[in-house]
Amino acid sequence: MAKVGRNETCPCGSGRKAKRCCYSAERLEAEVQVRRRLRTLVAQSLPDLADVDGDELRELVHQAIHLPERDLSLQVRLPALASPEVERAAAALLADDDYEFDDWVMKVALQLATPERRLEVAQAVADLRDQDKIDRRVAAVALLDLGEASESAVCLASVAESIAVSAGRERTPSGLLVAS
Repeated sequence: MAKVGRNETCPCGSGRKAKRCCYSAERLEAEVQVRRRLRTLVAQSLPDLADVDGDELRELVHQAIHLPERDLSLQVRLPALASPEVERAAAALLADDDYEFDDWVMKVALQLATPERRLEVAQAVADLRDQDKIDRRVAAVALLDLGEASESAVCLASVAESIAVSAGRERTPSGLLVAS
């Protein structure tokens, strides 16, 4: 990946210089704080996985990926004005084109799965865990996944569920059907 100079145009597409946009000192410091908070949540949850074996871990991963279906707070917030990618993902879902839906969800997730949004979902997982609404071990696996620097399966599932609910294809966890 090429290094972005401070006086070059920001790669986010804003048209501003990188030093005044995504690469500003304030923005970079905020990202460090978000990543630090994510690491803290992960570290606090690791003791919950101390006696988990391989088979049990696979089942916990499966359950963690399905967490966004259980509570709206576990779904990544979509932008108020749907992007073309969100609209295309919703259209593919409504057309029952699973491959195209998966492709568009991945593109949307690349845009939306910022450290800040991952922290929002991670904090929601921790809150539900602390309220005894989800199993501590499932929460630990979800937090571990969300804290990873690479792609997060829980975050991807969160984006997919958000699009499905907004498209009216899935009901909210409380049973409401959103009109599309």
